[in-house]
Amino acid sequence: MEMPTPKSSRTENRRREKGQVLIIVVFAIIGLVAFIGLVVDLGLVYIGYGNLRRSVDAAALAASLQYREGYTIAGLEAAATEFLTLNGIYDPHATVVTCEEQPMLCDTNGDGTVSDTEHRKFVQVIASTEVQLAFLRVVGITQVPLSAEAVSEAASVDVVLVIDRSESMTNDAPAGDARDPSKCNVNPPPYSGGGGFSGSCDPFTDVKRAADAFIDQLFFPYDRVAVVTFDRDVHCSTCSNAGDRLSLALTSDEHDIRTRIRNLWVFQAGNDVNPDTGNAGIAGWSCEDITGFLDGTMDHPPAGPCRQYDMATENFLYFNCPSAMLPGGSYESCTSTNIGGGLAAAANEFADSMREEALWVTILLTDGAANSSTDSSGNLPFGFCSGGLGTTQPYCRDREVQSPAGSGNYLQTRHCYSILNAGGDPIMDNHAMCMGVTDSAWDIPGIADDGSHYDADDYARDMADWLSMNNVLTFSIGLGNLVTNSNPGDPRDGEQLLKYTAGVTGGLYYYAPTGDQLRAIFAKIADNIATRLTR
Repeated sequence: MEMPTPKSSRTENRRREKGQVLIIVVFAIIGLVAFIGLVVDLGLVYIGYGNLRRSVDAAALAASLQYREGYTIAGLEAAATEFLTLNGIYDPHATVVTCEEQPMLCDTNGDGTVSDTEHRKFVQVIASTEVQLAFLRVVGITQVPLSAEAVSEAASVDVVLVIDRSESMTNDAPAGDARDPSKCNVNPPPYSGGGGFSGSCDPFTDVKRAADAFIDQLFFPYDRVAVVTFDRDVHCSTCSNAGDRLSLALTSDEHDIRTRIRNLWVFQAGNDVNPDTGNAGIAGWSCEDITGFLDGTMDHPPAGPCRQYDMATENFLYFNCPSAMLPGGSYESCTSTNIGGGLAAAANEFADSMREEALWVTILLTDGAANSSTDSSGNLPFGFCSGGLGTTQPYCRDREVQSPAGSGNYLQTRHCYSILNAGGDPIMDNHAMCMGVTDSAWDIPGIADDGSHYDADDYARDMADWLSMNNVLTFSIGLGNLVTNSNPGDPRDGEQLLKYTAGVTGGLYYYAPTGDQLRAIFAKIADNIATRLTR
């Protein structure tokens, strides 16, 4: 028979059990508090790291926006640190690295080298901070260090300068030999202003000075510049005349860019490949050199313009066109302003050395209306020349129809670039544009829609459309009174085309009455480009 447990023993057992439960509860509470504290502190660390990541991304973007000519690492780090502080990062520390300090940052394809097309404005921000803990302080852990990094990029810029070098680019000089391109092209330094710029043709020298100053606003080797020039012909690195020193392919070599710009010359007729004193004046290639020009017995005049002089004084007079002097002759070989061809060449420069990540910019400068064009089919050796025969002006440009009469509304354009191929894509066969097309949107009342009224202005507008389709931002500059008063013909032809070219591509048009305003205009364009890079 089992003996009953004494009452005193049972009481003692109960006391011991209560003590064990109390100890378990205490440890459980401590464990729960520690777990909650750990969760809270881990949450603080997680939130802190997320905030740091977002702040570093913002700081990298802020630093990249400071990527300008003359930047310093200290300046970029200051911009990054400021953004970290504004985003609530405690005691931030930022280190900024660019491709200048770490070239392999620009090795985007991982081949161990950095090619010309890989130069990019990368800014890497490495930031660190400390998160203050709440509960783990009781065990002596007061803070946790955190770090994060981000890479941002300021867009690089590819700029194509499209510069008019027609003979009218000497018109700011006094009449006479100062306007003779064959003489002012070769006037060696020192001349008025000097500075390493060849020639003294005005306003062309102002054009070169303003373009050279614009180069100061770019950052090399990350930005690139190409040069395209035009008269009746177009000079470009993708043209058959590449290498004639009148063009330059996209390059980040600042010395090559400045050298090419500073040594451009105005079209001078005759030997235009190498402007030297051997071609200057009557002793060179001039109208008087053409057999039968002086005595009126000329029967097979050559195509193209010639320089005419006063035979008594030997002073330069103007450019003449022998092929237009005979009955039934044509002025089409003597036109001088192929704006459309220059724009088409600019598009080819981007395509020939493509950097999709860059901002594509074209700056077009001309002093007149479009009167020349390029027919890529080769069927029209002097381009699209509606009208413009003999001495009838405007050359290769229609007398625009005003509808209704007196309204001031000109049916200014018949450009037809919207023609699509079977796949729905725009075609680049500019010989087919408007030719034989019947479309009410292009009809001009009283004029047959047979394509015969497709002219140099229409061609230039087509090429502006082509730039727009390829996301090329274009700024246009009109220089001198021929842009706004190209009589006879519609006096607005030049300026309207330049406004259209800038507008359709999202750019801006600027007017410079003389070459003195060009430097300020180029500076405004540089500021506008910089603003777009920060958007």
